[in-house]
Amino acid sequence: MFRMFRKKEVSAKPSPKMDKAASTIAKAIIKVQTRIACWLSKQEETLTIKQKKCALLVFFVSTTIITGSLLYRGLFLDNNHSPNWLEIPTLTIPKTYPIPDSLNLNLPSQSEEEKLSDKKNDSIHP
Repeated sequence: MFRMFRKKEVSAKPSPKMDKAASTIAKAIIKVQTRIACWLSKQEETLTIKQKKCALLVFFVSTTIITGSLLYRGLFLDNNHSPNWLEIPTLTIPKTYPIPDSLNLNLPSQSEEEKLSDKKNDSIHP
């Protein structure tokens, strides 16, 4: 009884060629990352503590300057162009037409108004 409320498990079975290509690409990426990590660790071993602190300070200051300048350009300069999807189109107010109230019994219907206007026209022009 409770099995009918369970979600059906849909397993996507990739083709063996796609699986092999994905694993080859993943292995290549990991290989490049380990080479870079080994090179950086060797470079780091040659630095003294003072040089490490100086390099860290240079990194923090440079990233702070870059992000600060990007924020300043985006917020305060007038020559920034906002994307088209941010622009709000001008609003137009639709025309309103009076709708006669069907519950108001004092208002004559349109055909009665035409009859009244015809009678007035007849009385003006004998």
